[in-house]
Amino acid sequence: MFRVYSKEQEGIFYLSPYTDVFIDNEKLVIRQTLYNCIVMLKAAPDYSNRLLNALQQGVHESVLFKLLNEVLDNEEVEKTVNNWMCKGVLE
Repeated sequence: MFRVYSKEQEGIFYLSPYTDVFIDNEKLVIRQTLYNCIVMLKAAPDYSNRLLNALQQGVHESVLFKLLNEVLDNEEVEKTVNNWMCKGVLE
């Protein structure tokens, strides 16, 4: 699977198609299958589903930061996005 990006998609984040997702009552776990990298976020299932739905549709940076700010401190949001980008979870 691959995506063709256009100028209209600039600044929009997507969940990598190369991921497996696990949600339980306490956390969201995403495994990037190409590099076998795992990221985890402490969150309730309803929040995890909202975040995943946004990322599957494509979400602007400001909206993603606002979503993550619901479960993370301000300083952790940017670190989390950078970490997820480096691990190939976000595109």
